[in-house]
Amino acid sequence: MNGQTVVDLWGGLADPPTGRTWDRETTVVVWSCTKGAAAICAHILVSCGDLDLDAPVARHWPEFSQNGKQTVAVRMLRNHRAGLPAARASGASMCSAMPRPAIADFVASTDRPIDFVDFWQQARRELDAVAADVSSESDPLRSTDNVETFAIRFTSLGGARIFAWICVPHGRTGCPGLLLPPGYSGVPSIPRAWADLGYAALQVSPRGHHRSEGEVAPGFPGYMTAGIDDPRTYIYRGAYCDIWRAVDVLLERPEVDGSRIAVTGGSQGGALSLVAAAGRSEIVAVAADVPFLTGIRDSLQLGGSYPYEEIKDYLRQHPEREAQLLRTLDYIDTLNFADAIRVPTLLSAGLSDDVCPPETAYALYNRLNCPKEIRAYPNTGHEGGGLTHLLVKQAWLGLQLRPQPAGDARVVAAAL
Repeated sequence: MNGQTVVDLWGGLADPPTGRTWDRETTVVVWSCTKGAAAICAHILVSCGDLDLDAPVARHWPEFSQNGKQTVAVRMLRNHRAGLPAARASGASMCSAMPRPAIADFVASTDRPIDFVDFWQQARRELDAVAADVSSESDPLRSTDNVETFAIRFTSLGGARIFAWICVPHGRTGCPGLLLPPGYSGVPSIPRAWADLGYAALQVSPRGHHRSEGEVAPGFPGYMTAGIDDPRTYIYRGAYCDIWRAVDVLLERPEVDGSRIAVTGGSQGGALSLVAAAGRSEIVAVAADVPFLTGIRDSLQLGGSYPYEEIKDYLRQHPEREAQLLRTLDYIDTLNFADAIRVPTLLSAGLSDDVCPPETAYALYNRLNCPKEIRAYPNTGHEGGGLTHLLVKQAWLGLQLRPQPAGDARVVAAAL
């Protein structure tokens, strides 16, 4: 107190396994109390130009890049956002304490139709023959001081009119584009939060979903089996084309930097994200959470929840159609698109997911031949990593696209 030592105490064992005792010079880690000192040191290095918070940790610590950690940024590590587990083992190595999940080597039974490539090339030709006829209407009620919101409509395969919301940083150009497909039966939300982070964010509602039911409206349940007797009439043939056409909408926007477009979504949105990346070379990164329509044949056996249960309901009424139905589903299984994905890919899985079994996420991960990561969350269901993974994904996308947050979001982004 007032520059004078008041208490200076030590005693006991500093290292119980070896019996080493404490002494006056024993170095002490006082848990969170050291974070302040470490933060000061880190920010001094930043101010000197010796540390880049947005650079991969591996730039400074090459060994850290092992086991899929190559894109983890310094900022993520400093703020406990890297999603790394803490393992404490007694009498065992860290590796033996955290074994590789048995499902990590799961091999799916999905078949690839002989004409798979020709089938989708024909769909693309039909799509390209349809004029997009994009309309854009400003929506001041849903805009803010920092974000402009527009209601978008465009034409896709078969003349279906598709609805989307796009939110862009106010008065900005050259923003990275972010395509956001919805989950099954999802209502398109207004993606202002992504625009606040610096993206031109397009939340699309594919055919049969809210505001896109004009020409196709099978309802929910019902969507999963609409036109399923023939792959040429199956609803997902059109839905996949809707997502590919949505990329054209982003490319036409003056706010978008066409060299920086990513796509992300969960469940059905995860599947649509993967297909978008496989079919559109303009996409430079994809983050697919708990992807649906992946390893479908196996999902029907491993899971017990809707929407896959719609297929089982259908087969109870029409058991004689099982072979044709499974053949149709092979055309839209994301596993058969995996070899066309060449950009950085982030996957997530809930290890207790009964909707999209985690085995199928690993089957997809093992088929991908691109820079890839998978985050598996124990004791979680179809929510996957929830908020934890959302923060991981925001940071990961930030590394891929380098958005410039606007307004108050700069503070939020700085913490990620």
